[in-house]
Amino acid sequence: MKAKPRLVIVALFSLSLIDAVSDEPTPAFSSLSKEKQEQIRKSVEPPPLHQRRNPYSTPMYYPMWGSGSPDGKSHPEWQDVLAKDWAELGLTRLHFYAYPLADNRTNRDYILAPAARVGISNFMVSCQKHYLKIGLRVDLPCEMESSKGHPIPFYWIAHPDNPQNELTQYFAWLRDLVTLMKGRLDYLILGDELEWKKDEPKGWNAESYMRFFSRASEVIHKVDPALKVSMYAASPSRWKEVTELIKAGYTRYGDGVAINHYDYKVIKRLKDELKQLSPDKKLLFLSNGVGYIGCDTEERNPPKDGYKKYNDLEQAAMIARTMYTWWDTDTDVAPYYICMRTIVYHGKRNPQWYGFLGFMELIIDEHDQATIKHFPGWYAFRTVAQTFHDRDAFQEPEFTIESDPPAEYLKAHERKGKELLIICWGQGKTNIHIHSKGYAYPVEVDMLDHQKWVDLPATQDSNVLTVDGVRLELAPTIIRLMAVP
Repeated sequence: MKAKPRLVIVALFSLSLIDAVSDEPTPAFSSLSKEKQEQIRKSVEPPPLHQRRNPYSTPMYYPMWGSGSPDGKSHPEWQDVLAKDWAELGLTRLHFYAYPLADNRTNRDYILAPAARVGISNFMVSCQKHYLKIGLRVDLPCEMESSKGHPIPFYWIAHPDNPQNELTQYFAWLRDLVTLMKGRLDYLILGDELEWKKDEPKGWNAESYMRFFSRASEVIHKVDPALKVSMYAASPSRWKEVTELIKAGYTRYGDGVAINHYDYKVIKRLKDELKQLSPDKKLLFLSNGVGYIGCDTEERNPPKDGYKKYNDLEQAAMIARTMYTWWDTDTDVAPYYICMRTIVYHGKRNPQWYGFLGFMELIIDEHDQATIKHFPGWYAFRTVAQTFHDRDAFQEPEFTIESDPPAEYLKAHERKGKELLIICWGQGKTNIHIHSKGYAYPVEVDMLDHQKWVDLPATQDSNVLTVDGVRLELAPTIIRLMAVP
């Protein structure tokens, strides 16, 4: 009768010996031959920009023509330097801004000036050269009201109930602009953060905006039937306006919705709600600006603001989190707001409007040669954009991936036959368990240099690969594993 328990003890002891033997360190990526390393690197390179589908963008508020140019002259060569830099960053489109403003930048003027026509045409040429698509934000005509101490747009002159509105002139200007850019536009957003004031005679609501939007959509689609048209971008707290527009019949005329948001944590919930609100028509999920992550520069424009001040590395970490999340949620357009801190012209610094949110500077020297200065946020954005590139190429793995202790955030993306990407952040350290034998050679992708890979220690135990001691910080940790036969 004592034989059975002795047999059990021996069996357990034998199993522990097998585990001890099989729980061995895995080969490091750096241990491979140079030829093999290069072969693997080439296999996981992103496709060309024009073959990627992702939301990476930034507002193009920097026309190098007319009053937007530092010297008031047209400089397509400066515009091309910017376009080339944005393409190297990994953006797939630019969010171009247009408003019917006269060249003095103060009066409305519903005529596309010759300088603007040439400048926009040159801009489109640069975008095509660097495989950048173009989205368009067009604001409604407005007047600025400053009773609260800072300028606030007042849109009564665009209101359908105003007998003296300027919509006839505005729609003629809009028709001219869309005609000029026909065939190069990916989408068009009509307005930005239009606040509803239902109890005011001059206020906006779903009914009044729909009367404006239906006319605008008709004007645009007569010129370019394929162009996707969206409502204005709602401010972060006004998602309810989006839902009310859809209930008011918005999907008859609109092809997308838009919201500006600083909190990457809420985007998935809003996108899921949109599917429920419009089950029969897939609407694009757009924005005029996302992120809003301030750095601690002393150059502030405006001089007073309520934004949290991150140092450059902290700003880079938050930019990486934000842009990755908009990609992961499979949104259509997420322009990081704003990219440009300062434009330096012949030694004179010109801090841009809300430029403390930015991560680059345009520098034009005394010989009119343009160069770009990059801050850490630029490099972090590039690492995300060049690593998590084409959304269609990646899928959620069918096998389990878990962290112990649990990370604040952990997500994996598989490009079958090529690579497994894991992104995580939080505090302390964790061990990541990958329940698959299909991947090996784990490396950490440097947040500020996507080409720099550092070996991570790992062990293989039966069908589970464990990456040991993964650090968790404010900045995302990106782990890449290579597919093995």
